[in-house]
Amino acid sequence: MREDKPKGDRGVSYIRISSDKQDVGRQYEDIRRWLAERGLTVMFTVEDVGSRDQPNKRKGFKRLLQMVEARQLDWIVTDSKDRFGSAHSYQFGHFATTLIENGVQLWATNYGELTSIDPATQILSAVDSVRSRDEQLARGHRAITAKLLAAARAEYLGGNPPYGMDIACIRDGVEIWRVLYEGHFQRVKIMPDGERTSYNGEHNFPARDKGDKLFLVVSCDERRLEIVRLIYRWWINEAISVRGICSRLNDMGVNPVFGDFWYQSRLLALIKNPAYCGLPTWNKESKARFYHLEGGQCQQVPLEGGKPAQERHRQKEDWISGERPQCRIVDQETWDLAQAKMLGVHRPGRAPRAEGLWLAGLLYCSGCGRRMSAWTQATKTRFRHPVYCCTSYKRAGKRNPWGCSAHRVRADAIERLLSQYLTDIGKGLDTLLTLDDEGQLLTALEKETDERQLDYLRLMHRAWLEVRGQGQAPPVGQPWSYPTLLEGVQRIDHNDLQARVKAKEAELDKMVEQFSLLTSKLAIERANAKMATLEAEILQLRSELQPLDEALKTCRADLERLAGAVVKARASLTTVTSRHKAVAVARVVSRIVCDFEMVNGDRRWVRVRFEPLVGEERAYPVGDHDGGPSWRASAVELALTRTYPAVRIEQS
Repeated sequence: MREDKPKGDRGVSYIRISSDKQDVGRQYEDIRRWLAERGLTVMFTVEDVGSRDQPNKRKGFKRLLQMVEARQLDWIVTDSKDRFGSAHSYQFGHFATTLIENGVQLWATNYGELTSIDPATQILSAVDSVRSRDEQLARGHRAITAKLLAAARAEYLGGNPPYGMDIACIRDGVEIWRVLYEGHFQRVKIMPDGERTSYNGEHNFPARDKGDKLFLVVSCDERRLEIVRLIYRWWINEAISVRGICSRLNDMGVNPVFGDFWYQSRLLALIKNPAYCGLPTWNKESKARFYHLEGGQCQQVPLEGGKPAQERHRQKEDWISGERPQCRIVDQETWDLAQAKMLGVHRPGRAPRAEGLWLAGLLYCSGCGRRMSAWTQATKTRFRHPVYCCTSYKRAGKRNPWGCSAHRVRADAIERLLSQYLTDIGKGLDTLLTLDDEGQLLTALEKETDERQLDYLRLMHRAWLEVRGQGQAPPVGQPWSYPTLLEGVQRIDHNDLQARVKAKEAELDKMVEQFSLLTSKLAIERANAKMATLEAEILQLRSELQPLDEALKTCRADLERLAGAVVKARASLTTVTSRHKAVAVARVVSRIVCDFEMVNGDRRWVRVRFEPLVGEERAYPVGDHDGGPSWRASAVELALTRTYPAVRIEQS
């Protein structure tokens, strides 16, 4: 006769759900009722999250097996055999053998003892495992079919979003909210009105209503968008390797979001991802456990060592893409050039063949927005000055869509202006980083326009005010400079500020409680205004409670990193290697844009604008001696431009 209850006092219950979106209430109730009917109690309950076919990835399950092998249990009860979970009958047999050898019984509330060695139990367990496997395969087939349709609609199908993109919840074509990732399992839900809510944790993603769809969209973080465009620009325009770009990003302190630093495989995946040109693509590789798309057909996943083969890369013919302009960050031309270089259609970039024309990858024409080409002629004595000219004009002539002419820019002139730019920003940073007088600080605050440098000045001024408000004095014989202010800030006691915040919050809570009692429209409006004012005061006080020293150190480190890059760029201008010059300058300057205007019926170079990687651009007028509005090439020079073949110099 079969026993109706387990033997022994050391029992535990095991509850498993496939995802944290499911409810465990029914399992708890079934197990509670089963225990009560038999007068049993458990020492504790093990809760687990994970698929039934992946017991090796379930933390609770592994903990349970460790207790079994340590002979700390007499029996385990679960809601059903499926909740205990195994990939197939052979795996369940392995687990059952482990339990039996260690004197542990496994019970299911809907069946009885699952580790009984009577023939009926063994047969039924095997049949049930096969049925469970068939059910998982059927679900896998339905899932892959649904994903095919969703991928064709460009829906987001899971995984970490590409760098520079967010995940948006769309309802009837309107964005309801979006999720910005700030790190592994660190998410922020952002509403259209700017309200932000943190959703941190491995499975903690905002829930959505039935009918809502998730899509990739261009990130609301402008810094990340600029980094993506810089990566493509560097890759296309410079003689630089993927590893070189990774080093540059790491030197700049760019956070890759998922991980601590940039490395080659991460950057290669970014450059190759079609989502950046508006084509989110699914099935580039497969990690499916039951069915996958291969050869244009849904096929069952092959097993290796009893487990699904992992990291299965798909052929391009099996990729499924859907057009999604809302996630496009780079244009089609940029994307095509990047892929062409990646595939080796064009040979890897190289340093310029002419030492005087090393800025080809950074110089842009303002008329058409395209890079300017560096040119030299077969005989070096033909021109008095090496020049850059408009690529659109060279390719399409005078009838190009932008109306660009040759737009010649003398190499020596642009280098002289670049040197002046680097000197100016270097001096500005040196002055900023050595401030030791409050009067100088206030003057700098009034004149500064660069947002990054303004942030640093504001933090310094706030630190100045706080240490002075606390009655602190600088160390004897030293001024209030960055090091001494940092020490002063770290000594500040914020207990009074915290008390003020709590008092304001209590006042706001009281107003909210009384708000429901108001009936007059005027009273409601005035109450809303008072609560809004009070909320603003609370937010201001909370911002003052933020660790000022950490913010100041972070901002200072960014500026010091930039100052170091400027020093290296200035020093590189005196080196003899063109490649080194271009690389060093590209760590400070994103683009150098040449402006042209009509002067006496002809287009002339009038201005150059330096766009930094971060910060505000600066413009410099071009003097006549540098080829400005009154400068003209000689008649012989112009004739030679049209007569002799030119050799295009690219820094790709």
